[in-house]
Order: sequence, then structure tokens, then C-alpha cells
Amino acid sequence: MTRLLSILLILSISTISFAENQNKQAYIDIISIAPYMLEDQLYLDLNAKIILNQTQIEILRNGIPLTFALETVFKRERLYFFNEILDENIRKFELSYHTLSNQYLITYTNINMVKSFPNLSLALDFMSNISNIPIGSAGLIQPKIPKLKYLGLIKLGLDINSLPTPMLIPAYFSKDWSLSTPWTSWEILL
Repeated sequence: MTRLLSILLILSISTISFAENQNKQAYIDIISIAPYMLEDQLYLDLNAKIILNQTQIEILRNGIPLTFALETVFKRERLYFFNEILDENIRKFELSYHTLSNQYLITYTNINMVKSFPNLSLALDFMSNISNIPIGSAGLIQPKIPKLKYLGLIKLGLDINSLPTPMLIPAYFSKDWSLSTPWTSWEILL
């Protein structure tokens, strides 16, 4: 009898751990932001962590792409007025699965560039480390005026509106699909 109970206990523990792995919480977290100037142009390097849950992975493997949006806002701080918005930009990239080649594809929709990866973890790592993001245009920052403070905001998230129409309503009402970081701020003082 004790042998049967111990076997049942081992099976229930393994079932619970399997269920926890199947229903892991999806999230996106910004780990670091590194702004830098190069030839009068402001650039940004972003290091994030993207984790998808089993439902999102299954939908991806069934041929439905997931679109992520990287939103940036760049402002100049002013003393007596509202901050001046110098640049706002949304960069979108689409994660999809190509069944015939068994590859994960990342398509940058703004510049029509495609990269392929043999597994999902490599694709997510690539999307998590974005470098050389241009902010604004050259000459946007005025380095000759002393003590100007520039503020930046960045947000990375899943674009629910790009999902197919039958999936939109469930996605709007499910916590599993609200996959986004809060606005994260950074600043440069010149």
C-alpha cells in the first residue's frame, strides 16, 4: 500500500511540474538601455527578456505570426513649457514559423529585412538584444547649448491588433496576451 502511495505521489508531483512548465507565465522585461552618440546621431542599445507561454508558442507553430512593437519617444526638457517631443517612432518586427524549413523567421516590417533561426530560443534572444536603434535624425541634439536634458521613453510589447480577427476578442480579454513592458525612461544630459 505504501509503495502504491509513493508511486502516486511521484506521478502527481511530475504531473504538477509538467503542468507548471506548460502554463508558464509569458512576459517581457527590459533589462538595460544604453543610449550613445555617434557622429551627431543618437543611438540606443536595448537588452530585454522575452518569454512566451505554451499557448503563444503553439499558435506560432500553427502558422500564425506574432508581431512585436518597439515604441520610442524622445523629448527635450524645457523649464517653463511642456517637454518638446523631438521624435516618436514605432518599429515592428514579426516572429513567424516556417513549417517546411523548420525555421523561425523574424521580419522587420519597417525595412523588409528577414532573419532565420533554427529554434525559438535563438529567435527570442535575437529579438531581445536590439542594437543601433537610431533615435530621431542627425542634428536633433544640440550639444553646443549647455545643460540641456533629453528624456527618452521606450516600450516593447506584443501587438495584439496584428492577430487574426477571430483571435482578437479572446486576446483582448486574456491576461496571457497582454504581453508588454511599461514605459521605461532614460535620459542624457549634455
